Amino acid sequence: MKKGFWTAGALCLTIGIVLFVVGGFFSSGSKDYQTVERSFSGGIRGISIDCSAEDVYLRPSTDNQYHVFCSGSEETEFSIEVIEGILTVTSDQEFLENLAAWDFGNQAKITVQLPVGNSVVPLESVTVSTASGDVLAAEKLLLRRCEITTASGDVSFRAAVQGRMRIESTSGDIFVEDPSKTPAYEFILSSTSGDLTLKGQTVSAIVVESTSGDMLLEDCEFGTLTANSVSGEIDLAGVDAEECYIQTTSGDVSAGLRRAMDFHCSSTSGDIETPASVSGGLCQIDTTSGDIKVWIYSRNSVSQSDQK
Repeated sequence: MKKGFWTAGALCLTIGIVLFVVGGFFSSGSKDYQTVERSFSGGIRGISIDCSAEDVYLRPSTDNQYHVFCSGSEETEFSIEVIEGILTVTSDQEFLENLAAWDFGNQAKITVQLPVGNSVVPLESVTVSTASGDVLAAEKLLLRRCEITTASGDVSFRAAVQGRMRIESTSGDIFVEDPSKTPAYEFILSSTSGDLTLKGQTVSAIVVESTSGDMLLEDCEFGTLTANSVSGEIDLAGVDAEECYIQTTSGDVSAGLRRAMDFHCSSTSGDIETPASVSGGLCQIDTTSGDIKVWIYSRNSVSQSDQK
């Protein structure tokens, strides 16, 4: 009897949340939609964005100024101000409130346009924190440090970072590619269940971590590469690393490396296939039940992920 009571209560609570959200969806047509805009000519050394459900866009500006565009339901209060040289943008609406006020034709978003060009000094830091919104950083932007945190939103990052970058996501996918191939000092990419993709990067030290999401590192150059996964697969295609440390529990490892290395690979129950090389930097790959396949990469070789 008591079990049935709690089950019914949980069902009622779930139905209530669903009706609240759906009611917001169907009533969104009657809600006013607002856009807040601010522009700044200079004196900015960093950017901080803290929001809940809004998507965040970092894009180049065309007039050497900083522009901020915030759009969302009328219930959202956006704050845009410069605090000790940091352009600070926040929204105060809770996730469920913003979700219920969401309009299919007008997704809530925050767009910040940054000056670009050879005469522009790179921003010292950019931090973005969001619960469910996606984060997109366009190419041509140059930053010294960047930190992005999201729970369920995806991250697509094509800007250049000279120093340190950290991206953390719980279930969202992470995609990083720098068309300019600007050398960076340190990257830390972490996701629980989302996939991680890194292309065309040159980084002195990189740490990539995932629980169940897959990893793809392609056409990259690293000083030291550290990759850890529990059940996700790790695929390296055209990676050049001075030192390489990879560890998984049940995920397979497929590594197409540009150079011969001193390979030390171990698996409790999985298969191992590596080149007969004992010279060069250390390449340590350990897994419990996953398979390990390592080969010297060429443009004509095919990665394990492409064969599936």
